[in-house]
Amino acid sequence: MQKPITYSLLIISAVVYFLIGYEVDRSDFFRLFSLFTFLFLTYAYFALPTKRTDTFSPGRLNLLIGFAIGFRVIMLFFIPNLSDDYARFIWDGRLLTNGLNSFDHLPSYYINNSILSESLNIKLYGLLNSSNYFTIYPPICQGIFYIASLLFPKSLLGAVITIKLFILFSEIGTLYFLLKLLPLFKLSKYNVLLYALNPLVIIELTGNIHFEGLMIFFLVLTVYLLKTNRLYLSAGPLALAVCSKLIPLMLIPLLFRKLGFKKLLFYASSVILISAACFFPFINHNLITNISSSIGLYFQKFEFNASIYYLVREIGYQVKGYNIIATAGSVLSLFILFAILTMSLINKKTTTKNWVKFSLFALTLYFLLATIIHPWYITTLVALCTLTNFRYPIVWSFLVFLSYSFYQNEAFQENYWLLTVEYGTLVIFILAETFLYKKKNIQ
Repeated sequence: MQKPITYSLLIISAVVYFLIGYEVDRSDFFRLFSLFTFLFLTYAYFALPTKRTDTFSPGRLNLLIGFAIGFRVIMLFFIPNLSDDYARFIWDGRLLTNGLNSFDHLPSYYINNSILSESLNIKLYGLLNSSNYFTIYPPICQGIFYIASLLFPKSLLGAVITIKLFILFSEIGTLYFLLKLLPLFKLSKYNVLLYALNPLVIIELTGNIHFEGLMIFFLVLTVYLLKTNRLYLSAGPLALAVCSKLIPLMLIPLLFRKLGFKKLLFYASSVILISAACFFPFINHNLITNISSSIGLYFQKFEFNASIYYLVREIGYQVKGYNIIATAGSVLSLFILFAILTMSLINKKTTTKNWVKFSLFALTLYFLLATIIHPWYITTLVALCTLTNFRYPIVWSFLVFLSYSFYQNEAFQENYWLLTVEYGTLVIFILAETFLYKKKNIQ
């Protein structure tokens, strides 16, 4: 009886992924969220533990992983319709293939100064959502942009599919190393399904081309090398994770208890040196200034789907009478740094598993205090939680999709009732889960 249900749900899920990828616009929020809810319920049926006797069959696990990869393949062959970031990826890549440094100037600079080519043109410029901001994508991403633009200098779709293939292979690598890690952490191999089948992960990474997919692969590889006592070798993939998305830098201090001060200093230096080597082809007098400018804008200008920051902002309106994001963003960033340093000191255990757990906590705190939370940010938490006993990132991976309500009208306004549902439910679940695990002493 289970097999017909299993295959029916998986085939219907494949159709739904096709619809989300090829048919549904992000402005059609009701339809989009309804389809996503179906996928999430199906995901919960397959990935969350139950008393079904066939759940623990190795054949069933292989089948579900096969379908998880198949769902990602379905998402390969279309230009993203839920995110327009892909245009900047291709713009940066075409700058590089034209012999230009993608970190040097704003896109508008090339238009205003008529520095254009057959591939670097007004049509592509019109697709950008960041024409007045310097690129924020680190060198590993830039290398992929370059390859995609080199192979397909005139085809948007060809370049997009090329970039997606890098994400897809990274995702397969992540599943491979998670399967190797879970027994080492004395956890069920079936935890891999929490990541493999998660619809947010599938849609946002391979589907909408977000480089958390690459970063997660390098991060999981780092964990594997740490767990198998290849300490200094692990500095390489951690540096590559940083050069895919800068955020893993904040996880290095959490290794203090595991490594001690001297080893941590050497380890951090290795990560920084490897990262610097990756940045070397782009280094000039503009690089640090322009990247710092973009990061500063991120913390001091942009706001979307935030939680604690919005409460702070409201207090600012009442006290100051204006939006205090410039001050609040900087202060919250400093608080995050202080909290991570504190975690590195209070963490008494030296195991790799404990580093993963505290990395999960640190990133959760960072996201809760951030001024902007896009849905794909939560995919990193989903990956890390598979190696722990905490499941609140799974809940958040569903709730965060409510943020797409922002696009349902031309005014692009956030629905604060839905924000309350998202973060209210999340906080309740975090508190309940923390109490439960503390009571059972299985953290």
